Amino acid sequence: MPRRVHTARTALAFVEANSSSLADSRQQTPIGFDVVFPSMIQTCVRDFNLSLPIDAAHVENMIRDREIALVTGQNRDTRGRNAYLAYISEGIGNSSTRAWETAMKFQRKNGSLLNSPSATAAAFVRLQDAGALRYLQSLVHNNTADHAVGAPAVSPHQIHARLCLIDAVESLGIDRHFVEEIQTSLDEIYKCWQQGEEEIFLDATTCAMAFRILRLNGRQVTPDVFDRFAEGRFWTDTMEGYLKDKKAVLELHKAARINGCHGSTILESQQMWTAKFLTQKDKQEEEEEEEVEQ
Repeated sequence: MPRRVHTARTALAFVEANSSSLADSRQQTPIGFDVVFPSMIQTCVRDFNLSLPIDAAHVENMIRDREIALVTGQNRDTRGRNAYLAYISEGIGNSSTRAWETAMKFQRKNGSLLNSPSATAAAFVRLQDAGALRYLQSLVHNNTADHAVGAPAVSPHQIHARLCLIDAVESLGIDRHFVEEIQTSLDEIYKCWQQGEEEIFLDATTCAMAFRILRLNGRQVTPDVFDRFAEGRFWTDTMEGYLKDKKAVLELHKAARINGCHGSTILESQQMWTAKFLTQKDKQEEEEEEEVEQ
């Protein structure tokens, strides 16, 4: 079977398998799926005149819901909402120039939009941005080149993954078998911390994990970094806050509870508001589950 035919069939199978996800509120979907996926469908139908294995009425409903999702929160012109729109810019398509100008404010030093390959690719297609192209080329190079030759010790997009791995190994109690590997990774992450790497400090989840894990492993890190994630600023200035991201809040809560940081007003406040949110979120989820069961 020709590669293109196989790829096309795989894509159509993906469309058919995922079209129902938008209608199922219990389905776990990626951030912005309710905007990006309908945009993909609309492009296939309108621009390529493809016949998709989805009922026409369902397509119309998806596109309508996409427009509603984009309008929702429009009266809140916050940095957090703008970051969210930048992250899902793949689904914005040929929006106004102003929308793209706003999205490009979130371009990282590496040329990406919030380290999202899909959002960055959309920005390059729309704007032919040189920084976006440079980032995409680096992804291709890093995924095909021999990492043993000339590759950096730690790439920014690897920091969160490394932290998750270290956290999992330590939680399982098997870290004694990987002492050298863990310490090497921690040294590299700590260096990124000292250099103010934006991959750490512009992301609440990564920042909280880095603070907690580095602190528990004897590195000198201060809680001052959490001032940018204080309760008021977190909800308005970050994408995680705009999305009411439970995982991000949980990581902030865990960071605020580690030993050796008593007396920090920043962490004391952080522990209080994150605990309140998590309690309310758990209660809300329990009520939603009960409604579904009924």
